Amino acid sequence: MFTRRSWFRLLALTILFMIPIVFSTSPARAVATSLFISEYIEGSSNNKAIEIYNGTGAAVDLGAAGYSLEYYFNGNTSALTNISLTGVVADGAVFVVVDNDANATILAEADLISSSSFFNGDDTIILRNSSGIVDVIGQLGVDPGSQWGTGDASTQNNTLRRQSTVCGGDTNETDTFTPSLQWDGFPQDTFDGLGSHTANCGDSAPFVSSTVPVNGTPNVALNADVTINFNEAVTVTGSWFDISCSVSGAHTAVSTPGPQNYTLNPDTDFVAGESCTVTINASQVSDQDGTIDNMTSDFVFGFTTVSGGFGVCGDTATLIHAIQGSGTSSPLNGVADIIVEGVVVGDYQNTTTELSGFYLQEEDSDADADANTSEGIFVYDNGFGVDVSEGDVVRLQGTVTELETSTGSGVFLTEMNAITTVTVCSSGATVTPASVSLPVTDLADWEAFEGMLVTFPQTLDVTETYDLARYGNVVLSNGRLFNPTQITTPGAAANAQQALNDLSRIILDDANGAQNKDPVIYPDPGLSASNTLRNGATVSGLTAVLDQRFSTYRLQPVGTVNFVDSNPRTAVPAPVGGSLKVASFNVLNYFNGNGSGGGFPTSRGADTLSEFNRQRDKIVAAFAAMDADIVGLIEIENDGYGSSSAIQDLVNGLNAATAPGTYAFINPGVSSIGTDEIAVGFLYKPAAVTPTGAAEILDSSVDPLFLDTKNRPALAQTFTEVGTTERFTIVVNHFKSKGSSCASIGDPDTGDGQGNCNGTRTDAATALVNWLATDPTGSGDTDFLIVGDLNAYAMEDPITAIIGAGYTDLGNSIANAYSYVFQGQFGTLDYALSSSSLTGQVTGTIPWHINSDEPRALDYNEEFKTANQISLFYNADSYRSSDHDPVVIGLSLGSTNPTPTPVPPTNTPVPPTNTPVPPTNTPVPPTNTPVPPTNTPAPPTNTPVPPTPTPTNTPVPGSALIYVSSSSGGSIGGVSFADEDILVLDANTAVWAMYLDGSDIGLSGAGARDVDAFHLLDDGSIILSIVGASTLPDVGSVDDSDLVRFIPTSTGATTAGTFELYFDGSDVGLTTNGEDVDSVYVAANGDILLSTAGRFSVPGVGGKDEDILRFTPTSLGANTSGSWSIELDGSDVGLSNSSSEDVWGLWFDEASPDNDYYLTTRGAFSVAGLSGDGSDIFVCTASSTGSSTSCAFSLFGDGSAYGYGSEAMDGLFVDLP
Repeated sequence: MFTRRSWFRLLALTILFMIPIVFSTSPARAVATSLFISEYIEGSSNNKAIEIYNGTGAAVDLGAAGYSLEYYFNGNTSALTNISLTGVVADGAVFVVVDNDANATILAEADLISSSSFFNGDDTIILRNSSGIVDVIGQLGVDPGSQWGTGDASTQNNTLRRQSTVCGGDTNETDTFTPSLQWDGFPQDTFDGLGSHTANCGDSAPFVSSTVPVNGTPNVALNADVTINFNEAVTVTGSWFDISCSVSGAHTAVSTPGPQNYTLNPDTDFVAGESCTVTINASQVSDQDGTIDNMTSDFVFGFTTVSGGFGVCGDTATLIHAIQGSGTSSPLNGVADIIVEGVVVGDYQNTTTELSGFYLQEEDSDADADANTSEGIFVYDNGFGVDVSEGDVVRLQGTVTELETSTGSGVFLTEMNAITTVTVCSSGATVTPASVSLPVTDLADWEAFEGMLVTFPQTLDVTETYDLARYGNVVLSNGRLFNPTQITTPGAAANAQQALNDLSRIILDDANGAQNKDPVIYPDPGLSASNTLRNGATVSGLTAVLDQRFSTYRLQPVGTVNFVDSNPRTAVPAPVGGSLKVASFNVLNYFNGNGSGGGFPTSRGADTLSEFNRQRDKIVAAFAAMDADIVGLIEIENDGYGSSSAIQDLVNGLNAATAPGTYAFINPGVSSIGTDEIAVGFLYKPAAVTPTGAAEILDSSVDPLFLDTKNRPALAQTFTEVGTTERFTIVVNHFKSKGSSCASIGDPDTGDGQGNCNGTRTDAATALVNWLATDPTGSGDTDFLIVGDLNAYAMEDPITAIIGAGYTDLGNSIANAYSYVFQGQFGTLDYALSSSSLTGQVTGTIPWHINSDEPRALDYNEEFKTANQISLFYNADSYRSSDHDPVVIGLSLGSTNPTPTPVPPTNTPVPPTNTPVPPTNTPVPPTNTPVPPTNTPAPPTNTPVPPTPTPTNTPVPGSALIYVSSSSGGSIGGVSFADEDILVLDANTAVWAMYLDGSDIGLSGAGARDVDAFHLLDDGSIILSIVGASTLPDVGSVDDSDLVRFIPTSTGATTAGTFELYFDGSDVGLTTNGEDVDSVYVAANGDILLSTAGRFSVPGVGGKDEDILRFTPTSLGANTSGSWSIELDGSDVGLSNSSSEDVWGLWFDEASPDNDYYLTTRGAFSVAGLSGDGSDIFVCTASSTGSSTSCAFSLFGDGSAYGYGSEAMDGLFVDLP
C-alpha cells in the first residue's frame, strides 16, 4: 500500500479489504475522461517527479489496467525507461512517481520510488495503459533542444501543474506540445503542490463506486451485511434498494445513515446455497451538491451464499488466489466459513517443534493468469487432529485472517485459521513451483508468491549464519554480499549498493518456531563442530515454500536442503613467503579472570572458567597453526603485564602448546595502555626477531587529533630480524567501532554508509600516519607496517587517508578480500598497510578465513546451548576462535619485490557476477610505491600479432598524435573517411592519415557499424564500440553496449586483423537502448572508463549521458563481471544543459599528476570559462572526481583549426610526446 497521506491509505484499504469506512463529504464534480498527468517536476539535480490524477469517479487499479510511464530521451522514438505502475488510486487521489535520488520533500510524497533513468527538459513522457496512450508531455520523435515552452511554463528546470479545467489527457503523441495551453508554470524546485490535485469540470450524477460483496462473490456468509459505497454524498429515499434471493425471497434491511457509504443489515439471514440479487434504484438516489442529480440508471449486482454443507472433494470452493487478491491484504480478511481445496506443499503441523500448520496451494488447473495474486496460503490448524502430508489434496473450511507476524510491525501473513473441517481427498498430487530469482526488483515482489512453492534456478550462497543455532535460519544470496563501502565510495553509490544488497538475499528458515533447538538441521544431518555450514557454501535449484513471518519474507524447507561446501576450511594459512611471518589477530575479548581460575564472569569475555578454557584452547590452536613470528593483538584484556595478566596467560598457553620460550610479549613499561578495558599488544618469537628500542604509544597526549577516549591507543615497536641488521617498525591499532554513537562529540552517522564515528576514525588515521612520519621509536628506518582492527571498510575515509599518505593496502590486493561479516555483508576491518619503502619487501598477504565464515554457535560460549550442544558444537581447534579473521603477511627484509604477491585464498570460489571488487579510484600512493593491481583481468590468451609497419603517410609514433573517429563521413587533409574509420593527426605537422579503415575489416555498410568509441592498447590492439547491434567477423552478434578487441596485423590504408569480444555490457547491467557505450578508455590497471549515449542504471550507480563511469572488472570477455562507480559527474561541472553535451570522446592522461580528462561532446558545449562544438577537444583538470566532481577547463584542440568540419568527434585517443 502507499505510505503517503493517511486518508489515501484509508481509501486504498477500503478498495482492497472491502471494509466499509465513512468519509467526509466533498463537493461532487464531473468525472474526468481518464487518468492524466497532473504535475511535472524537473528540478535541480535529481529532483524529478510525475504526479498522476484520478478524477474518473472510481478507484483505478493501475496494475490491472496495465498503466506505465515511458520516457523517450533526446527525440528518440523508443522508450529507454519504462516504469510499470501498480496499486489502487482512489477517485480524487493522485499517484506520485519519484526519482530515487530526489530530496526528502519529494520522496515524502512518493507512491513509487524508481531508480530508473528519469527525464530532462527535452524528453517526451507518455502515460500509457493496456488500451493505449493516456497522456503525453512533449512530442514523440522531436528533440526541442533543451525544453518545450518558455519561461516558467516550460519543461526545463520548472514545475508544471495541470490547470484545474483540464479533465483528460493528451492522447496524441505527435501533436505540437505547448505547455501554457494546459499547464501553469512555477520556478525550479517548487514542490508545495505535489501530492494533491483538483479538477473542476462541472457537476455530474452520482453512481455506485463499490460494493461488499462484490458482484459474483461465492460462499457469502448467511448472516452477511451488504455495503454500498457511492462516489459522493447522496440522499436516499423510499425503497432505494431491493434484495431478492432465489430461496429466501425478498429481504428488508436496516441501513446505516450514509451519506456516502451505507451498510444494509438484512432483517433475516440468507439461506444456504442460494443466489441473491441487489438492485440500487436510480430514481431514489440523488446527490447533495448544486444541481440535484439522480443516478442515471439502476445498479445491479449479485452473490451466492455458502452451500448447505461442507460438500465433498471436488465441489465448488473458493479459489486461493481470490483469497489472496492482488494487494498486500486479502479482500476476504475476517470472513468465516470459507471453503478451499488444494495441494499440501509444506507440512509443518507439529505444535511444539514446527509451525502448527501447513501450506496449501491451488491446483495448477485452477490457477489464474494474474501474476500479482498468490496461489498459496498458510493453514493454521493448531493441532486440529487431521494429519496431512505433502502432496495430499485437502478440502477444508475456516476463517481468512491477516495475521500480524510481529506485534506493531505492520507486516501481515494471510492465513486460514479457526478451522472447522478438514478432509484429505487424495495423495500424490503435485503443483508446479513458481520460478523466482535474486535480486528481486522490489521486496514487495515477494507478496505475489506468499504461501507458494517456489524454486530458484540459480546457485545461491550462504551469506550469513549468525542465527543458525539460535533460530535455525540461514541467509542466502546470489553471490557473496559485500558491505557497500568495501566496494564503492561512501554516499549515494554506497546507499545504492545497500539497496541492491537488500534485494539480493532471503532467509532460509527451518520451519521450527522454537529457539535454541537441538538438533540444528543445517547442514544435513545436523550442525556440529566437524559438520559446519560456512559462509560461501552454496545450494543449487533450491525449492521451498515462501513464508512471511517475523516481519520478513522467508523460505520454509521441503525435504533436505543439500548444501555444497564451496568454501572449505583450511588447516593453516596459505604460504606467504619471505623469512618473517607477521600477523594481526583480534582475540575477541580475551579476559582471564583474576589469573588464578577465579574472577568470572568477566566484564567482556568469558562468563565462567569453563568458557575461558574453551576460548583459550581455540586461540592457542589458531596461533600455533599460524606460526607467526610477530602477532599484533587486538581486544586483549587491558590488565597490565604481570604474571596473572591476560597477555602473560596467552603466552603461557602458546609456549605450553609449542615449546618453552617460543613466544614472548612486548611490555611497553606502563601499567595499562589507555583506560579502555581492552588494549592492543604484541607477541613475538625471540628466536626470529629482537625488539629494538622501547615501544611507543600514540594517544591524545601525543596528538589531540587521536581521541583516546574513543580509539584505543596504538602501540609501535621496532623489530630487528635475528641474524641480520634488517629492521622494521610495526604499529598495532584498534580504532573506534561503528557500534555506538559519537553524536555527543559532533561525529554522528551521516547516512553515507560509513556508520557512527567516521570522523573520529579518520582523525585517528591521520594522527597515526603523521606520528609514524616522525619515526616515533627512533628506528632510523622508513619501513613501517600498520596492522589491526581499523573498524573501517576498504573505501572509507580512514583507509583512504592512510593510503593517501603513501601506504599500500596489502590485504585488499586480493580481489573480494574480507575479514569480518556483519548482517550478512563482508568486508575488511582488519588490515596490513605498508609504507612505500616496505611494500617492495612484502612477499605475500592473506586473510585466513577461520572465523568470519563460521557459525557463531561453534565458538567457546556455552549459553543458548543444550548440554549436548556444549559438547557437539565445540572442538579445541582454530575455527570460530574469534569473530575476526587474522591477517598474515610475509616479509623478506632487505629484498626488493617490485610487486608484492597477494595470496589468493585457496578455497575461494570464483565470485558471482553481482559480487563487485573494490574500485581502484582509491587515492593512489606516491609513484615510488609499487601498487599491486587490485583486480586487473588476465589479458586474452590470443596475444595479437604485432602490427605491420605503419604506412609511410602515418605520422611517426612519439610525435604528438591525436586519433579520432567521426560521427559521419567526410574528407580532411586529403584523406577521405567514413564513420567506421579512425584517423590520426600529427599535431606538430597538421598532417592527417588513415589509421584504421573500417571497410577493410567488415565495418562498412549500415550505420550500426559506425565506430563511436575506441581505445588503443599498448600491445597494438584496439578496443572498439560500434553504434548499434551488428554481426562482426570472429565474434558474431554484438550489441552497442559491448566492446570488441581488434587485433591488427596491419593498419593504415590496408587494415587487417581479427576480432574478439572484450566486454559484454549486458552481463553487467548495460541493457537498455540508452546504455550504448559511446566513449571508452582502458586504464593501465585494467579498469574501463566509459560513457553512455543516454541515461544509465547499472548495479549501484545511475546517471546521465554527460557522466563518466568506471568499471572495475573481475573478468572480461563472454562472462564479464565487476563493479561500477562514478568517475566524473558531468552535471557537477556544467555538462547538463542539453543533449549536445553528451560526452562522446574520452582520453585520460594517467601520466599527468593533474587528473587531466580529454573530452569531446556530441555538439555544442558551454562550461565554466569555455565553449565550443563537437569538433573541439577540451580538458577537464579535475581537483575532485566521483559524485562530487570539480574541474578547471581548458581547450586542447580547435577542430576547425585542423580542418575538421561539421563532423563531431565521437571517439578520441591522444598520444602525448
